Amino acid sequence: MADRGVTPDDSLLKQIFTTNKPGTISIFLQNLDKCVFKAEFPQGLEDHHSAACVVRLEVENENLKIFTTIAAMQQIAATIIPKLVPQTLQVGKAKNAQGRMFHFLHDRFVEGDLSEDVWQQMSAEEQSSVVATLVEALEKLRSVRLSDKGIKILGKALREEGDEGLKSLEQPGVFGGPHTGFLNDGAALLGFIMERREAVFCHTDFTPGNLIVESCASSGGESKYKLAGIID
Repeated sequence: MADRGVTPDDSLLKQIFTTNKPGTISIFLQNLDKCVFKAEFPQGLEDHHSAACVVRLEVENENLKIFTTIAAMQQIAATIIPKLVPQTLQVGKAKNAQGRMFHFLHDRFVEGDLSEDVWQQMSAEEQSSVVATLVEALEKLRSVRLSDKGIKILGKALREEGDEGLKSLEQPGVFGGPHTGFLNDGAALLGFIMERREAVFCHTDFTPGNLIVESCASSGGESKYKLAGIID
């Protein structure tokens, strides 16, 4: 049978979940280099105080080292808008039974429905409320500056990855310009920007498939949809 892609085998699961093994696994996305799945735990054996979580597995790639940066960005975003961005429970590396190395990111699972699946069922008021909450969240993200402690940590991760990922682009004096000076490589340019320029957080993929909404009882006893989470 042909290989359908990355699978969370027993070896990976034991390394990711060292205390309790999940009872059921549901795969959301699967290809040759990546797998995203939901892990659910039996009652009384919840992992990290959560009955369910989402795990992203990605093959380690020496030529594209961005996984830890993505993880760092998500952790920072979760501190800025904790009610919408799921908490990161664990970040690490693990090998499957064939000895292949993977990065993994282990998040709290957000209950609800994808907005694209229920948008037409929502009232105009509910839709407006979701959009307003989304705008407020984006404004909070954009309010963050490099001088903030969490962003300094992210900047360090970016520079470390840039040293490796951009090394192949090294050529004398081809990066930058009059405002930055002429630099030899992308890592140097990235370091200059992180240290001397202001930057803002921004989610560049606000799509209905990345927004979780949940139905909640209102003060009047009616069920209304509200934004519950921003994922991916």
